[in-house]
Amino acid sequence: MTTIIHIGSSKAASTSIQSYFQTLSDDFAYFGINIDIEKFKIKGVGHSFLDEDCKKLTNVLLNLDRFKGLDPQLKENIQKKVKLANDQNKIFFYSCEGFCETPSLYLMMEIFKEIFNDFKILYIVRNQLETIKSVYFYEGHKSTHLIEKQKFKYISFSDFFNQAKLNHNNRGGHKSNYWTLDCIRIYNYYQ
Repeated sequence: MTTIIHIGSSKAASTSIQSYFQTLSDDFAYFGINIDIEKFKIKGVGHSFLDEDCKKLTNVLLNLDRFKGLDPQLKENIQKKVKLANDQNKIFFYSCEGFCETPSLYLMMEIFKEIFNDFKILYIVRNQLETIKSVYFYEGHKSTHLIEKQKFKYISFSDFFNQAKLNHNNRGGHKSNYWTLDCIRIYNYYQ
């Protein structure tokens, strides 16, 4: 069997993929963000890591701008899990949609190659305008990034989008700590 690594993009069926694949234990060894769908329906959140090695590797891959080398023990632990899946005739399925925002795609792929050797990438794209609307409806309309009296104030799509354009221009395309406000960079198909 092989390894499938789901790397994104954000707001393109990722939660559905994660909540579905973690239930397919007969055919897949799921390794990724775990979704509690009931919590997600109520609060819009409900993700966690049930596997500590997955949490550590994901943290490394989302912060490659601070990468100092791969922990040999972490690599060995994950390779044992991949081998176990292979021995059980299962596909090892690793999922984190945030990988599409990596500061170094080349380095991320080198790390994947070092750990998994043989793998396939799953990357799902959604219509750009629909994605930005979804970002707005998911969280952008609540201005959660603001403080004090402005926090959670409802804002129009126009204000949301204009703020996103302003942020994009001010940052010069650099990674934001708050992906909702960085949607122009993340979903710009021309970059």
